[in-house]
Amino acid sequence: MHRLWIAAVLIAATTFFEMRTEPVRGRAVPPDLSAFDCTEITGSRLLKRVCYDAAHRYLLAEIDGRYYAHCNVDASVLDGLSEAESVPTFYLTEIRAGHKCKAGDLPADLAKVIAH
Repeated sequence: MHRLWIAAVLIAATTFFEMRTEPVRGRAVPPDLSAFDCTEITGSRLLKRVCYDAAHRYLLAEIDGRYYAHCNVDASVLDGLSEAESVPTFYLTEIRAGHKCKAGDLPADLAKVIAH
């Protein structure tokens, strides 16, 4: 009986943690990146990849399996990212802080699958 009770607790705990770690927007369905030029980022535990759409000046950053959108990003910002001494610091201070997307900035199909 004791083993049955322990098994029930473990199953309940597993179910609880699975519910708590359920994928958030941007993780379950990857965005269509066919219009983006993507670059893998090496040497950063935070940032894994950036994808840029020059025509619309969108930058998508992949962090921990989620994509985050940034709007009105000039190509020169990408140059700064590639030349940065610390990629995570540059991303946080120059891109994340300065290029937030507002409601309606992203097309609906992209906004559905992007965390922002």
